[in-house]
Amino acid sequence: RLQYALLTDPAIGKLPPDARRLHAFALARPALALQAGKLEGLRDNWRSVLEPYAESIARSAAAVGSLRRGDASIARSTAFRIRSDLVMTVRYALDEGQADTRAAPSPDAAGPSDPRIAGLSFCEADSAVADCPPEKRFAVTGVLLGGGPDSYIVVLRIEERGPAAFLPLRDTSAVPGDLIDQYVYIVGYPYPDARVPAVMVKALLGDAPGIKRLLPGRTLGFVPDPRPPPTAPVFKTDISTLGGTGGGPLVELVSGRVIGVHFAGEWDNEKGKFSSSELITPELVQAIVEALNPASD
Repeated sequence: RLQYALLTDPAIGKLPPDARRLHAFALARPALALQAGKLEGLRDNWRSVLEPYAESIARSAAAVGSLRRGDASIARSTAFRIRSDLVMTVRYALDEGQADTRAAPSPDAAGPSDPRIAGLSFCEADSAVADCPPEKRFAVTGVLLGGGPDSYIVVLRIEERGPAAFLPLRDTSAVPGDLIDQYVYIVGYPYPDARVPAVMVKALLGDAPGIKRLLPGRTLGFVPDPRPPPTAPVFKTDISTLGGTGGGPLVELVSGRVIGVHFAGEWDNEKGKFSSSELITPELVQAIVEALNPASD
């Protein structure tokens, strides 16, 4: 796809070498705007891959939203429904103004008194940089699963107002080899990111940061967690994630199921952007089930 980008866009060939390479990366691994679940700006290099799954992609997009605190009109993290009253995201989304952390959850993490969810809400709107319409805003009411020292994933309770789109989870332990070198995508709200060259960011987002986008790519393999302390292996993909996409679902294209949760990215000057996602494991699913159905004493 990188070669295709270089060959099919004459404007890229006229750029200086460094800018040419970055624009080619952005075309090969794009950040496609979503408007009411429909892809915008879809080029030929991804059209044949994504268009057959347009309905599934629209369902995925409808289940994804941003997390906001208080009356802030700008959101900085992504979350997605796994049930009408539950959303999944990354734990550092709860740490307003702080970097990625794995600190142990507070003792009352399952209740509304948890200070991490004070004023927090889930917004289904396509833009994370505009006020969220009341009908698309759902208060976070509790922390169902607060993760632990070896996990980035948290599950939050939100207010329920009837049926809503949600994303099914896929157990990645049964045939993990089948998930390598497969088409996947992340849905999230990317913003300009100082860790990525500005030319690349501009080519990806244009003048529209903070809107809901689909970021397609392929799974490259299982790798050790890039951040200390090391934990279980994670999915590495060649997806062009940026700040704001943390907590977004890693979705298997052919099944429409979530196989991981995006939590980190890495920039390589020669090869472009890569992303890491924590796997959906049987242990995680079981923990959710047990949290929803606590054993009686």
